[in-house]
Amino acid sequence: IPVLLISARYYLLYSRLISVIRNKDARMIREHIQTGIQYTWSISLLFVVLYAALAPQITDAFFAKDMLLKNMLQYGSVLILLVTMLAYSFLVNVAHGRKLECSIAMIITLILHIFINRSMFNKLQKPEAILYAACISLGIGILLLAFYTIFMYGLRIEYIYVFILPLICVGVAGVVVLLMAKYMTPHIGSTLCCIIGFILGTVLYTAGLSLCRVFSDIEIERLYGPIGRKLFSLILYFFSIGIIFSLISWFGA
Repeated sequence: IPVLLISARYYLLYSRLISVIRNKDARMIREHIQTGIQYTWSISLLFVVLYAALAPQITDAFFAKDMLLKNMLQYGSVLILLVTMLAYSFLVNVAHGRKLECSIAMIITLILHIFINRSMFNKLQKPEAILYAACISLGIGILLLAFYTIFMYGLRIEYIYVFILPLICVGVAGVVVLLMAKYMTPHIGSTLCCIIGFILGTVLYTAGLSLCRVFSDIEIERLYGPIGRKLFSLILYFFSIGIIFSLISWFGA
């Protein structure tokens, strides 16, 4: 489900990327690709952290405390990030007609998965070995395709805004959700805790991205249009007001 939700935005990104490729505007091509990378990384991180933090509550509420599934959610949620990043890398290169390179990358990834999976399963003798093998092989496939994409397009990625700041924001949101789940589950139950955790984590993460100005107004408009840009501005405004009132109340007390 998270992969489908994230990928739904790719249709808009792909159509706009095709448009700038036809116009042969190298600068706009690079900017659109970086916006897509930033979007994929940022949104995927949120799902990875939420699923990992709330794995015990999810399995307790919907899957009768299945311990295997709990471990798969906790350690396998990173697959959301890997699959979406690989999918976007394929999309960018296919848009430029590099289908052969994408096919080669896919074949290499599949061969790696087969060999790594066989090796890890023989050592661990656990179902989780399939998951670990998938993470390693997809990770290698993404690195190969990412380096190729960066080289071919001459990308100059702003690593702080694209990767580091979202990682910090999602880390803070993840810790808050994890603590909330730990102390509130005995009182409100796993199902309600999952709902609150997803909402709380999303709000905190979105507010963090807005405060850090991870996405510029132009990038937000590329992804969500003028309405989305106004919505992000409203979130930042109300969150800032909330922080100010909280500080006033705290110092007043």
